[in-house]
Parts: sequence; C-alpha cells; structure tokens
Amino acid sequence: MTSKIRTITIALVFGVVATAATALYINSVKAGIVESGEKKTVYLASKAIPAGTPVVKLESEGMVEKKDIPKRYAADDALDDLSGHQERVIAFPLSSGEQITAKKLRAADQSEMAFKLSADRIALAIPVDAVTGVDGRIKVGDRVVVLAAFTPGPGGSDISRAMLKGIEVLGVSEDAKNAGAGLSGKRTITLAVNLSEAEKLVFAEEKGKIWVGLEVPTDSALPATAGQTMESVFK
Repeated sequence: MTSKIRTITIALVFGVVATAATALYINSVKAGIVESGEKKTVYLASKAIPAGTPVVKLESEGMVEKKDIPKRYAADDALDDLSGHQERVIAFPLSSGEQITAKKLRAADQSEMAFKLSADRIALAIPVDAVTGVDGRIKVGDRVVVLAAFTPGPGGSDISRAMLKGIEVLGVSEDAKNAGAGLSGKRTITLAVNLSEAEKLVFAEEKGKIWVGLEVPTDSALPATAGQTMESVFK
C-alpha cells in the first residue's frame, strides 16, 4: 500500500468514526433533554365543566385529573393544588382538556358576567320589547346592531340611523326570551360595550328610541350608512 493510499484510508476511517461519534452525542443529548425536561403538575378538566361548578366538587365528582406535563406547555397560573380554592367556583364553562387556572375561578358570590368582559368593556342593560328586540329571538352570545331614532335629530330634522354594530350580547332577561310568545311590556338585554358606546346608548335611550337588530354571524362588517331623514327615506 502506497503512502498516498494509506493516508486516504486513514482519513476515511477517521471520518466514519467522527460521524458515528457525532450521531451518538446528538442522540444522547436529545435523550437527556427528554429525560430531564422540567415537568409541572396541573389539573385538567376530564370533561366539560359548567360555569358555577363549585371547586370542592371537581375532584370528588371526577371532573378533573392531575397530570404532569412539560412546564413549557403549562399556563403560568395553572393550579397544582385545589385545597386553597374550595370556596370558589368555575367562572365560565370549560372544555374537556382545559387546564384549571386561577383566572378561571371566581368567588361564589361574584358575578359570572364580569368574567366575560375584557378590560375595556362594561356590561350595560337596555330595555326592549317584542318589536324593538327582534321578537325575543336574541340569545346570549349573539351580535347585534343598535339603531336609534330621534325626533328631532341634528339640525332639527327627524332621523334614524344604525348607531352601533357588532355588539356582543351578554345576557337576556327571562321575559325577553319569552317575548315571542306574545308577552307585552319592557324586557332587557345586556350588552358588552366600551364607555363611549355606553354613553351613546344611554343618550339614545333617554332622548330617542332604540331598536336592536340581530346580526348574521360572519366576519364581514356591515356597511356604514348616513341614516334616514324625512327627506331621504322615500328616495
């Protein structure tokens, strides 16, 4: 074997050995990561849990299970101990597999509706009847359009106009649910609005008349309008 061939052979052998060693090292590192990956114990809903369910019943009635999961998948406020929350209840409905977190609990005497609101919203109730409230068809979770009519309106002319769009319905009074049965009188629906929208609703209710329309569930926004006056309504 010539010197040149011997050198090439040795280089090839070292290359194969280096490649194998690198592969072994990478695999051992991966295995180490899997074995030493930090875990966190959390409670998971084992089935759908209704809002208002007392925490004290979660374990006794088999609604939750304790499980160790990779820490990176655990919510920051995921609970691993329910003993300090026995006087609390589930704030809003949970789906099977959801982690039980501190933010998903509330005091038993606290309003469930407050947990449905984002930080920039308030809940505001307005009166409706079978005519102005879509004959009782409005349900919690629907999106509605609020229209207002003023007599007179700006500039002294009567006007009706869509005032707010895409407003979420938080609550519906029992009477409003039964409005389609021909019941008369005022009922209420509770809407999630920001402060500016709340001011508009209160003003329109006090100074004019409000109608509520049911929106189709879609991502497409309703077009803006200029409203209708006595001069434009027949055009």
